[in-house]
Amino acid sequence: NQTGNVSIIIRSLIDPNVIITQNLTINITNKHNVTWNVSGLSRGDYIAQFIFSGNQNYTDCAMNKTFVVDYATPLIIVEVDNIYVGQNATVNVTVFPQGNVTGIVTIYVDGIDMGNFTLDGNSFTQLVDVSGLLNGTHDAVAVYHGDANYTHRDNSTTFGVFKHDVLFNLTTT
Repeated sequence: NQTGNVSIIIRSLIDPNVIITQNLTINITNKHNVTWNVSGLSRGDYIAQFIFSGNQNYTDCAMNKTFVVDYATPLIIVEVDNIYVGQNATVNVTVFPQGNVTGIVTIYVDGIDMGNFTLDGNSFTQLVDVSGLLNGTHDAVAVYHGDANYTHRDNSTTFGVFKHDVLFNLTTT
């Protein structure tokens, strides 16, 4: 086994100011593979340059590989508890990953726009109260409209509005 130095340089093909460099020391064996995980890259096209500086037994070499970071897919959770006629339904929408997703989410109940809320990278949960719902099954839908890094996504759930039970006493005299 020998050791050697590998430099990995990643450059954005869109933004020349985005450059990530990592220097690694590796043990070299037959068919040695180097795995390096990079996180936090914005959507776009990149080129990775791998440079092995060689040593007393191995020649230096370099290779380039282009790759694409595509839109990520957020997770949207829509929750609504069942209610009784006359009560407000609370639509709870949460968008993940928390702290990364920005943009606009629109909430609909039975196809009626209940309003937008903005994800600013810090807020990720929104509660919307809905009144005046009639007895029956209702749909709540949250639509995330996407941003520079996350794709458009929606999710929905159904909830029930139930009639109240009638309670009465019958007495005879």
